[in-house]
Amino acid sequence: MGVYYFTIITAGLFALLAQLSHAASAGSLPTGGYDRATRVFLVLAAFTLIFTAGCRYYVGTDYGAYYKGLTIYGGTFKKDFMALDEPMMPMLADIVGWFTDDGAYLIFLCSLITVGITTYTIFKNADQFLFAMLLYIFIGSWHGSFNGVRQYLAATFVFAGFRYIINKKFFKYALFVFLAFCCHRSAIIMILPFFILRNRITAKNILLLVAGTLFISLNYDAIFSFVGMLKDDEVSQTSAYVTNSVSVMRILVSCAPAIMALIIYARKKPDRYETVYINMLIINAAAMVAASSSTYLARIGIYTGIFIPVALPGLLHLRNKNTEAFLKLLIIGFFAVYWYIDVGDSMRQFYWIWERL
Repeated sequence: MGVYYFTIITAGLFALLAQLSHAASAGSLPTGGYDRATRVFLVLAAFTLIFTAGCRYYVGTDYGAYYKGLTIYGGTFKKDFMALDEPMMPMLADIVGWFTDDGAYLIFLCSLITVGITTYTIFKNADQFLFAMLLYIFIGSWHGSFNGVRQYLAATFVFAGFRYIINKKFFKYALFVFLAFCCHRSAIIMILPFFILRNRITAKNILLLVAGTLFISLNYDAIFSFVGMLKDDEVSQTSAYVTNSVSVMRILVSCAPAIMALIIYARKKPDRYETVYINMLIINAAAMVAASSSTYLARIGIYTGIFIPVALPGLLHLRNKNTEAFLKLLIIGFFAVYWYIDVGDSMRQFYWIWERL
């Protein structure tokens, strides 16, 4: 676990320096501009996480498949692209294959794209970069990418298109969803939030979402058939991965931000950004509750949970700054406990790529 602790502390330090540097220079720069020091600290924060993720060796359940990815995916890009059969990984495998036959470089490239783009998106869209980065790590999205490599790659592209939801630019957002679809077919479901996230938060809309959640919970057979159609493969409803229930802790972690947001904004009208943030947290909670009886379906949380590091900081603006600071510390502590549990025994023992025999 020491590697994780060192990585988190180091990345957190650089994130804090990036945040402070940006705040100090914001008044003298054009809107959206960053001074050199901010850019350097941002890169260092991202690279710290990229380095650990990209230089791991057989850490994560999917590692072996992608370590051998040059053999599995190499040379199939043209065929997969013409069939729209998740051609992103074959393309990355071919790019790596031009230079080396070592699968470790494919792992590193996937980590570079996933963590790099996610970190930049968080910095561009989140209030208080340090708080947001710690959320990104502690909700499990960082180490989760050690396992579901392709799906987290897909989630990265969906997340990168976040600003186009707020700005009502459907075709630009759809382009990012298409890139995600090229990584993992299941990402096509994330076209729906574009039509939901800007809706007013009313009792009627929440009741409709609750009804939809209950409908999904009671119709798993139809959902499995739909997922099988997306994958062009039948989903086995007898495997433990499909039928096992999601841990109560994970459901609680998904629901807590939405409940908190609804409590905070119960007596005030959210602006358009806050409306999107609250709706995203509600959708994430609803998706995880709906999928609570299947760890397989719960992977939808990969797409919806990644928005928490942007949504939650954007909502925590309290009049009493001491209360706000205490609440943020409480949130980080809560998620840190979850992170420690979620890492699990299989990932606690960390090996570097240079330790391979």
